[in-house]
Amino acid sequence: MMSNQNEGAKLQNELMTVQEVADYLRVSRVTAWRWCQEGTIPAFRIGRVWRIRRDKLLELEERLGDAR
Repeated sequence: MMSNQNEGAKLQNELMTVQEVADYLRVSRVTAWRWCQEGTIPAFRIGRVWRIRRDKLLELEERLGDAR
C-alpha cells in the first residue's frame, strides 16, 4: 500500500519536458513552448529549459475540460 502512495506522489511531482507535454497534449513542440512562455501552461525554467510539473498540467487539463 505504501508503495502505491509513493509511486502516485512521484508521478504527481514528476517534471515533464516541453516535448513530453507536446506529445501528451498532441500539439507541436513550438506550441507547447509558446504556451509555457505565455503562462498558459504553468511552467518554470531551469537554466535554459522549461519544466512542467505533471500534476499542474493535469489540473489545467481538468479546468479546461470543465470549461467546455
